[in-house]
Amino acid sequence: MVYQPAECREPVKWSFKQGKTWDTPRGKAVLKLIDGFDPLPIYQHAGPKLHAYRRIQSIEVKDLFPDLRKDEQRICACGCGRPAKRRYHNEDCAALVNICFEILYGRLESIGTVLSAVFGYQCVQCERHNYSKLQVDHRVAVMNGGGASWLGNFQWLCEVHHKQKTARDLAENKKQKEEIQPDLFGGIV
Repeated sequence: MVYQPAECREPVKWSFKQGKTWDTPRGKAVLKLIDGFDPLPIYQHAGPKLHAYRRIQSIEVKDLFPDLRKDEQRICACGCGRPAKRRYHNEDCAALVNICFEILYGRLESIGTVLSAVFGYQCVQCERHNYSKLQVDHRVAVMNGGGASWLGNFQWLCEVHHKQKTARDLAENKKQKEEIQPDLFGGIV
């Protein structure tokens, strides 16, 4: 099991700043489902298929949300527990599964869309609102186990602050590697 900081997998509770992207009945329903959604069962099911040190994951939707049955009745794969005629109870459940997959897969465009709906478009450091200069950042860097993360591990940073944080992450990672010195026989001291 690869170490990943706990904050990378915790549910998130937000106050939404909904913009045009989510200003539809389905968009609002999906945001409501994501708000406070506990990803732990997904992590428990997907297990070794999620890699904490990879930005993009090699997974499929069925790896995260398997078909569920209870007493020969099909249950919604999103985990809501409601009956399903096919894979999902309704379109909102299918949309929830899709956005969860996009987040855990590592699609920064989709993550940015959710971040914008939740926080609006602004750098968490300087509060600039220029969307073209904003970048999605992993709070815990992928090189430090922040891959395959839930939404609490992402934030908007402007280009300048993102470069500064990346430089700090690289320096910290290099320092940690230097502290682990191999002995003459290839083992760890």
